[in-house]
Amino acid sequence: TKHGVVLLRGSRDDRLLPIASCGLPPAFFRGLAGLRTGVRGEAGSGGLLGHRIEITADMLAEAARTPLHGLAVPLGLRAAWSAPFCSAGGSAIGVLTLYHKVPGEPAPVQRAFLGLAARIAGHLYDQSRSGTTAASWELA
Repeated sequence: TKHGVVLLRGSRDDRLLPIASCGLPPAFFRGLAGLRTGVRGEAGSGGLLGHRIEITADMLAEAARTPLHGLAVPLGLRAAWSAPFCSAGGSAIGVLTLYHKVPGEPAPVQRAFLGLAARIAGHLYDQSRSGTTAASWELA
């Protein structure tokens, strides 16, 4: 995977705010701003409210055309694997999404890695909010 994005859940209206990306053009990154949480197909945020990993194995095969479809498919991105991340208090605060040019489901080890990466994102978010250093926390 060479394509990924981290989005935060808005505090007032549950819209998503892109904060980091890898391997995606600026137009894609900007196009993610304002997508709604909890809607399947919108940046993988359907799993955000349910605290679960969401897999879109083939965006071309998805029946509903979503804003994400219009951004991803022209770039040749076919699959999206998303995992929510939570604050220390357990609130879903964002989503980490990995995009793939080949359609498919993640292997068990890839799914485990996605979950671990999302947990790390949650810890980094908490760390940034509290001003603590990396040496002062560890994954539970």
